[in-house]
Amino acid sequence: NGKFFVGTKSIFNKTPKINYTAADIKKNHGHAAGLVDKLTRALDALPALGISKILQGDFMFDD
Repeated sequence: NGKFFVGTKSIFNKTPKINYTAADIKKNHGHAAGLVDKLTRALDALPALGISKILQGDFMFDD
């Protein structure tokens, strides 16, 4: 659909957990507060990079 999203390995599940919004992150991963924080930070910061393809990586550290 061309929309920016963040996720975990769960995007490859039979029923994928794709996060387009902070509400999606809370719905899909609300049980893991640290993960919610990391995904929300990624959702806020990464669109400014103009990435147009799906990339996979690890979120290692933050301030």
